[in-house]
Amino acid sequence: MEKSVDASIILCAYNEGNVIEETIHRVDSVMKKTGLNYEIIVVDDGSLDDTKDRLLIINIRMAKVVLRL
Repeated sequence: MEKSVDASIILCAYNEGNVIEETIHRVDSVMKKTGLNYEIIVVDDGSLDDTKDRLLIINIRMAKVVLRL
C-alpha cells in the first residue's frame, strides 16, 4: 500500500532550464530531513527554453517529482 503524501511542494517554472535541477535537488534535500512523505510538483508555464526537457529527465530519476506541463 502506498503511503499518503504529507506535504506537496509546488514550484512554478518559466524558462528555468538552467537552474531547475539544482532547485529541485535543494528542495528534495531539505524535505528529506523532515521525515515527511512528500512530493515535488513542478508546473511549467510554457517555457521557451529547455525547461520541459530537463524536467522530463529529472522525472525519470526522481519518483517524488510530479510534472504538470
